[in-house]
Amino acid sequence: MGLVIYANDDNCDIWQGSYRSFQKFRRMVAMFLGLKEYLKDCEWESDHSLAGINGDKFTTIKKQEEELKHFEEKYPGTLSFFAHSDCEGEWKADECKKIGGLLKIIISNFSDTNTVFIKNIKEEINQVIKGLEYCSENDQIALFC
Repeated sequence: MGLVIYANDDNCDIWQGSYRSFQKFRRMVAMFLGLKEYLKDCEWESDHSLAGINGDKFTTIKKQEEELKHFEEKYPGTLSFFAHSDCEGEWKADECKKIGGLLKIIISNFSDTNTVFIKNIKEEINQVIKGLEYCSENDQIALFC
């Protein structure tokens, strides 16, 4: 079983895949934004999201929160996208709108290179954006399970 993110009215899937693939997706977004503390955390935390606080790593988590708040001002949606467990919970419609906007900024900065890799990333991001827009426009909650 893997991670599924879907609209609470069951009319739209936002993400379907392994937890690891979602972590890689978040990491790709973090690399684009230059989130150093989040990326540093990914090195030690291979199977958990940012929200999975792990004892001696609390200082790293605190640094991440500070970094995310800074990026939230520049890129609304950053905090909701990264500071969320990847195995439960929800994004409210207004969070979906912000995260969708964040992903639109990122996809607009990809080159028009026709490599399979870039095409696959763009397709993946566009699928997520489409689901987030559905939730935002229809006042739906994106549920994680």
